[in-house]
Amino acid sequence: MPMIGVSEEELKRDRERLTIFIKKNPYPDYKFIEYDLILKQEQSLEQYAEYGEINHDLMKEIYENIFDKNLIKQHGERIHQRGGMTALQQNYYTLLTVLKHLIQQRRLDRDTIILVFYNIKTIVFQCWDGIGSGDEKWRH
Repeated sequence: MPMIGVSEEELKRDRERLTIFIKKNPYPDYKFIEYDLILKQEQSLEQYAEYGEINHDLMKEIYENIFDKNLIKQHGERIHQRGGMTALQQNYYTLLTVLKHLIQQRRLDRDTIILVFYNIKTIVFQCWDGIGSGDEKWRH
């Protein structure tokens, strides 16, 4: 079901633009994210502690397959199993840090920035809905 005021054609075009952006802007390697984006930029120590190489591989796969909602949910569940809600939150924040970096590397127009940042963060946020247990569940 399309969003109100957005045609199927517009949704298709936005999906294609997002796919092109992801192909042209690969997810950075683990060492770069760990050092340059987390430690050097003085992100939280929790973010550094919870990221790790295994979670890096999961987040990279999420980024590269952003329209595969099952994969995104499964990878979120794996991150949660490995480190709980803190790990899930900090890996989400790391994804946002990576997106900010990728966007800053390009001279993008406002619409493309919104398309990339808003759509990727929203897709992951919504796919992770319900991960966790008890009072500690991811909610969108």
